Amino acid sequence: MQTFLDNNERSWTLSLNVGSAKKVKDLVGFDLLSEDVGEMVGQLSVDAVLLCEVIFCLISDQAEKKSVTDLEFLEAMAGDSIEAATQALLAEIVLFSRPRKRKVLELALAKMAEAETLLLNRAERMIEEQDLEALVEKAMAEGETSGVSSSRSLDPSESTPVPSVSES
Repeated sequence: MQTFLDNNERSWTLSLNVGSAKKVKDLVGFDLLSEDVGEMVGQLSVDAVLLCEVIFCLISDQAEKKSVTDLEFLEAMAGDSIEAATQALLAEIVLFSRPRKRKVLELALAKMAEAETLLLNRAERMIEEQDLEALVEKAMAEGETSGVSSSRSLDPSESTPVPSVSES
């Protein structure tokens, strides 16, 4: 069994077995026992609502005892709590698996996590290396100035001279 906290600091315990997997399949229409674990994990990782509905289905008995509705649970799921719940669910899927398949799943999930880390690190580097001034100038040259403001100040030579008043 795996435990996680929602954003309201409520503790939830996940337990995956044939009965709970059937409940998820019947109520949510999602097959936690699918042979295509990569596809299953992919769907859950891109659809936070589906992920949280699956998880709520797994913890619904606990939620009923705590008088927490599905909507209240979903409203308490964001950011770190989604990450913690995802990790708990993935760990339950691995633990549920037969011993021979478990090792392969552990390796596959570790590689997926490694790939995600590499992609996020690359995205961070790309963002940090952006030449914002060049992007702004390119956008301005293409006529896309809405919503973009330049923080570049004008050189005195580029500013419009203020006409002087001549004394006659």
